Amino acid sequence: MFGQLKQISFCRCAIAALILLSGLSSQSSFAQFSKITGDIGTTPKPSVDSIGLIDYKIYYGTLVVTDKDDPEIKEVGTSVVLVGTNGLVFDDYIEYKRDSLIWNAAKWKLPATNTINLGLAYGRPLISFTSAIIFGRNIHIFQPNLGSSLRARYEEAVPKLDWQITSEEKEIGGYKSQKATVSYRGRVWTAWFTEELPMPYGPYIFGGLPGLILELRDQKGEYAFTFSGIEKATAEDTPLMLSHHKLLRVLPRVQVRTMVKNFMSAPMAAMGNRIKMKDGSPLPKKSFPYNPIELE
Repeated sequence: MFGQLKQISFCRCAIAALILLSGLSSQSSFAQFSKITGDIGTTPKPSVDSIGLIDYKIYYGTLVVTDKDDPEIKEVGTSVVLVGTNGLVFDDYIEYKRDSLIWNAAKWKLPATNTINLGLAYGRPLISFTSAIIFGRNIHIFQPNLGSSLRARYEEAVPKLDWQITSEEKEIGGYKSQKATVSYRGRVWTAWFTEELPMPYGPYIFGGLPGLILELRDQKGEYAFTFSGIEKATAEDTPLMLSHHKLLRVLPRVQVRTMVKNFMSAPMAAMGNRIKMKDGSPLPKKSFPYNPIELE
């Protein structure tokens, strides 16, 4: 599909832009994606906001109905909660793997072409945003991962979740867990947490319970997270971080949400005339389904 890319801005945004150019709508189609060729130098050090070091990595099997008009089609993947002393980051596991790849490739000054192709081989992420909570500042940061056409994030106070803890219990993965429910920005969520893992964390912003969330589902069945493992970080792990491009803007939440919605309705148009097909023709018009984790 692509030949040599010229003047490519290398970061996770560059890979995200290439993924969007493929026009893919499913993980299985990703095998058709071509590699880039040519020498574009060594992998530069990524520009990031550092939040300290990672202490724990918590993994969740993830299910998402990406198209609310076709709820029978459910896509699956893996997400990860990276917890440190100074904060936590929620991300798609594929994006976390790519960030680790880029970080280490830059450290060893490896060829950027190889780094991009390896990153593309990981596939398409299911979760298209990164979320961070900064403990000391009580700040939640939401940053879409939709390529170089949308370099924006919003910041807000960490939401206070009005959990309703019930007496209902069940066993999940050998852990005794308890049920809790909460309504948050257009969705009603059910969580199962365990005090046997006394960590007040969970997917995305869903934390604050007396133990780790092992299961989290919205009432519509459009988002579901199931605990699949936890591991202690090692000295080889990347720092806890958020990507930060020099053109990144911090905007109000409603503006970022509008930008994402508009982008999904016409992602190729958002790239303008900067990139064309191999034969010189303009990018095809295409829309992507929009079913955000927050509805309000």
